[in-house]
Amino acid sequence: MSLEYSLYSESICLIRVESLVLAVVHHQLSNEELRTQLNQLIPAFQFHHRKDYIYNTPIQAFRKTLSCLNLTAWKSRNVSSSLLKKFVTELQQRYLPSQDRDLKQHIQNEQQNARSLHTGLSAVLQHYAKSLLIRIDLYFSAEAQVDLTIRHCHQHLKTLLNRLSNRDGCFQDLHWWAWALEQGAQRGYHIHLVLVYDGHKHQNDQHLALQVGNYWKDVLTAGKGAFYTANQSKDKDLYRKMGCLGIGMIHRDVAVEVGNALKTASYLAVSEKKTIQMLRVKLPRMRSFGTAQFDVSWRRGIQRSA
Repeated sequence: MSLEYSLYSESICLIRVESLVLAVVHHQLSNEELRTQLNQLIPAFQFHHRKDYIYNTPIQAFRKTLSCLNLTAWKSRNVSSSLLKKFVTELQQRYLPSQDRDLKQHIQNEQQNARSLHTGLSAVLQHYAKSLLIRIDLYFSAEAQVDLTIRHCHQHLKTLLNRLSNRDGCFQDLHWWAWALEQGAQRGYHIHLVLVYDGHKHQNDQHLALQVGNYWKDVLTAGKGAFYTANQSKDKDLYRKMGCLGIGMIHRDVAVEVGNALKTASYLAVSEKKTIQMLRVKLPRMRSFGTAQFDVSWRRGIQRSA
């Protein structure tokens, strides 16, 4: 099948399908523009579609509309205006009644995730006198994104979480972590990660962050990964001047540092950009956010209640 090159990327294809649906229901496309878009996106969507995929509301409406109008085997580039009208009507009927569902669920998830993150990170920072906090974004090279699917990305994430749990290599002396899996127009599927290390055993956060990033890039993804970390001198100097430095060494008794750390980590759960970073597709029972367990009573040697 011959597709526009960018549409071989599953992430780009799904984002463009979502954009098409929103443009259609808000009457932003002429018949000719819609015809051109459908000629590109229907074959691309069918190329990427998998039966076990769970799509967001706009893409689910698109899929059901194709099925209802028997357009899954779309080949014609000269589609009648009457068929386009049927497509628009059917798509609106399938999308509009449920258009707020994703946003409501997203807001509910944000609130729950924010509470979980704040509770866990607060417990860690108050339990240890010194903690070394690292913020890192893990994604994939532009070349790798072309063939990357949500299934591939999820497998990389599961491997990463297993390494975190094992606490070996560059994850030695790791106290706690939080992660969020998202999807953006530029970087496709990507992972935001906050790591909290033992501040008595580690002091060089930039070196440790680069170790983690390179482990992701060179080992976990076999050279297909890429990363960005804010734990670099130039970034930290800027945050320090702004009075909002919340990464690096965090001292329990310095309230400003603890407060800034909590604000810095909160971007995993809540930010203005989160709605456009939501996953358009998931696998069954797949999570897009998580934190490590932190049992204070166990770490103090206190017997846990049943």
